[in-house]
Amino acid sequence: MLKVEAKSAFLVLLCALAICAGCAYAQQRARTVAREGADGKGTITLRAGDDLQRAINDARPGDTILLEAGAVFTGTFTLPRKNGDAFITIRTLAPDASLPGAGQRISPSYSVAMPKLVSPGQGQAALETEAGAHHYRLIGLEIKPANSSALVYDLVRLGGDFQAQKSAAQVPHDLVIDRCYI
Repeated sequence: MLKVEAKSAFLVLLCALAICAGCAYAQQRARTVAREGADGKGTITLRAGDDLQRAINDARPGDTILLEAGAVFTGTFTLPRKNGDAFITIRTLAPDASLPGAGQRISPSYSVAMPKLVSPGQGQAALETEAGAHHYRLIGLEIKPANSSALVYDLVRLGGDFQAQKSAAQVPHDLVIDRCYI
């Protein structure tokens, strides 16, 4: 009887370790950054369920964050102020050919190629900036409320709290929203 209980306890422990390892892998996946070349530019690829805010926080000027087409990221995502003047690009993982050309309007027909940034409602934006945030480029994203009854004042809030902007250095600038459906 003792041998059976010990085997059962061992199997439970083994399953728990496997689950923990899987969770650690999922958390690590969002932190994986491929740095390429001498310029140090990186690419961060996120799938549904990965931590977008963490990727934004970890990104360095010149990095690109690729979001899986169709993946839904719900929350208020904040673009922080960073040092440097190279753009951080947040874009769809879908190839450029699945979007209209640069300078052309986007329409709902492209939705399948776009990841979704979804406002949680309750008056919160899906995307906002910190005071002084700069050099962000958004390409091929759909930004929307959670549903038709969600209370949202601003889906995208650039500048955030205007009272925090007491000097020109605190005003967000060099923000590009390119072929996004809002």
